[in-house]
Amino acid sequence: MKKSFGYIALLLACLLLCTACGETPVTLTANWHGNTGTTTGISNTYEKLVYSVTYDATDVKTETKGYSLEYRNGVYTTVLQNDTYTRENGSVELVYKLTSTFTIDGKITCGEESLDFSDSSESEVYFRTVDKQLFPVYSHKKMHTTTPKAMAATELKNVYAVYDYETFATYSADGTSVDLVYKAKEKPEDETYKIEETKTLAVPSDGYSFFDNEQLLFMMRGMTFTGTANRVHILNASARTVQTLILSNTSQKVEMTFNALKIGEGEAQQYKIATNTVTVQLDATMRGPNQTFAYACPVDGAVNTYRNVLLHAEVPLSYSLGKFVYSLTEAQFTK
Repeated sequence: MKKSFGYIALLLACLLLCTACGETPVTLTANWHGNTGTTTGISNTYEKLVYSVTYDATDVKTETKGYSLEYRNGVYTTVLQNDTYTRENGSVELVYKLTSTFTIDGKITCGEESLDFSDSSESEVYFRTVDKQLFPVYSHKKMHTTTPKAMAATELKNVYAVYDYETFATYSADGTSVDLVYKAKEKPEDETYKIEETKTLAVPSDGYSFFDNEQLLFMMRGMTFTGTANRVHILNASARTVQTLILSNTSQKVEMTFNALKIGEGEAQQYKIATNTVTVQLDATMRGPNQTFAYACPVDGAVNTYRNVLLHAEVPLSYSLGKFVYSLTEAQFTK
């Protein structure tokens, strides 16, 4: 990620272990349904989740950086529903469709200079049912982001970079490859994309599950929370590459209190919900900071009240610039 789930370059800590030391393939259950035993019967799927996104700069040492950041009005929204996907050969498949949007306003101040900006991302990803390991079918993402690019700076122009780009990923029917298209503006003021890259990437065939980056936070709802470490591969379309992640989950249940959470059609109220936590780490030399995600524990297999929904997340920014904190404010599980 650069700055959000949507920015999901996903340097989504833990000490990384080799596969032989205990990282296992992920096992998934359809915890996002009211009945966790649901596999292929997804025709009535609908869910909308809304999160507030706040900025925590508690540990930022502004005096050593020469500049500061502010963020406000952050909102992250996801909508899950069933859909159909038609391939080029005409075959049609019933799949999940997950759309995500992220918006936030910000300000960078460096000395006497400042810049107000608004960032946004939107994505959609189609993927198969849980009996097919949620394997992705297609994804599209559009991004506008104002990103810090220096640990320290004395002039505003040296503090940040602006990126505008889109990605399109189409997965082969046999699940062995993905065709990726990346389009980007060369300069922020460009009205059209001047950069275009096209490539075909192989899906690893080493026995570990593969996901599109845009479905990762959803997929983790289906994990078995037994205190294990799982290895998965993802397409990071923003980086135009396939990456490997280590997902470390906790078996310990921790109760979290949400003072103004709206579930269904009722009024916002206080909820106390047991959670499990997942820590996500990039398996690479430059691993990036830890990111943590707290999911509701399943209540009952047949009447899964909270549907293992993502409730809370903490996402560090680059250059030790604090973190974004996501908190669920609204959940709707039916239309």
